[in-house]
Amino acid sequence: IISIVVYFLLVVGFSYSHGLLIVKPDEISKNLQKMETSIQGVRPGKDTTFFLRTKLQNFILLGSILLACIACMPLIIEITLETTMFRTFGPASLLISTGIILQTRE
Repeated sequence: IISIVVYFLLVVGFSYSHGLLIVKPDEISKNLQKMETSIQGVRPGKDTTFFLRTKLQNFILLGSILLACIACMPLIIEITLETTMFRTFGPASLLISTGIILQTRE
């Protein structure tokens, strides 16, 4: 059980940090200013960047928690059902399959 908790925390930590590195609210804010658009109720500039940063952090955290739940699901099922049928279809292959499916849909 401790290994599942550690695995869960590692998946959340790495996916959250990766999401923060990939999505840059400063660039999104500059692009919105270039297009002469703004978010309703938010002033352009630093306020837009702050608003986007807080919203993106919430979404990235939620996404990383959901990703960790998907990754830990086969391990939890194995423990509760006391079987080994998910050994070949592990969390890593599940995450890779999900990533490939999402990439091909775009």
